[in-house]
Amino acid sequence: MQWPPTDDSSAADDATMFYHSLEDNFFTQHVQCATIHDAILDLVITDEPNLVNNVVDLGPFTGSDHEALIWTLQVRTELEPVTKHTFDYVKADIDSMKRELDSVNWANLLGDLSAEESCIVFRNKLREHRTVEEAETDGFG
Repeated sequence: MQWPPTDDSSAADDATMFYHSLEDNFFTQHVQCATIHDAILDLVITDEPNLVNNVVDLGPFTGSDHEALIWTLQVRTELEPVTKHTFDYVKADIDSMKRELDSVNWANLLGDLSAEESCIVFRNKLREHRTVEEAETDGFG
């Protein structure tokens, strides 16, 4: 199979279908040099065009008629800063929070709710009665 496939290759139909499948699904084939005789038969395929760089032919692979290849793989990741809101309980008026939460009719409020629904209602009720100051903290997620 020649890469990219040509109409005059013996496996043109299969190679062309494979080539178009890669193209249709936004894959990138990175090898541009012949890997056996005058054809590109060894492929390096990724779903990120900039993931592979500097594909180099190292010459014949021992015991094979193919060429050995080496390339650079970009695996750097970038950390994005995130801002988190945390509660500063040192400044909390716990007695006031207890009084406010004691005044809630929990049986009436939660009724026949599922555990998940009850958790959401409880969390929202805590937010309503919040007397705790929020502090922003910067970090990396």
